[in-house]
Amino acid sequence: MSMYEWNCILFHDVDVLPEDDRIVHTCSLRNPRHMAVALNKFGYKLPYATMFGTSTALTVEQFRMVNGFSNRFWGWGGEDDDLYKRVITVGYDVDRYPENIARYTMIKHGGEPKSNPLNKCRFKLLDLTETDWKKDGLNSLNYTLIKKTKKKLYTHILVDLLEDDERPFLESSFCDKD
Repeated sequence: MSMYEWNCILFHDVDVLPEDDRIVHTCSLRNPRHMAVALNKFGYKLPYATMFGTSTALTVEQFRMVNGFSNRFWGWGGEDDDLYKRVITVGYDVDRYPENIARYTMIKHGGEPKSNPLNKCRFKLLDLTETDWKKDGLNSLNYTLIKKTKKKLYTHILVDLLEDDERPFLESSFCDKD
């Protein structure tokens, strides 16, 4: 966010594709936007009312207000639910396109790879969102810039999120406690 003057940040899973070109991948100035409202995997319905993953858009101001994503979620699961809780906690609602437009197809693939295992402590971490969101997020993000390459249509930024340093502490501090 510090490289350019961005006005909208989009988060989009790589394994889903929009089915309708009327869905505009852009931010709402009022509230964060959830675009993947009707996913074929779930019979084109939201599997739960608070779903906020797959394809979302926030203005830079909204993303800063919620302190970005948590840095505690490693592996698969929970990070999108945590972001939803942050959005609601700071007083935003979620804007959604109508189901007949916001249709997405998930590309079939063979489960989560070993490099992205199920986050077994995601529910314990989600219990901490309302109390910890102000100190866990953009303001506590640690990474090392490996390489930045400017291309014609994009800039490729490669970073090390220091997972080997961070993950053992998080698992012993949050996951192993009952």
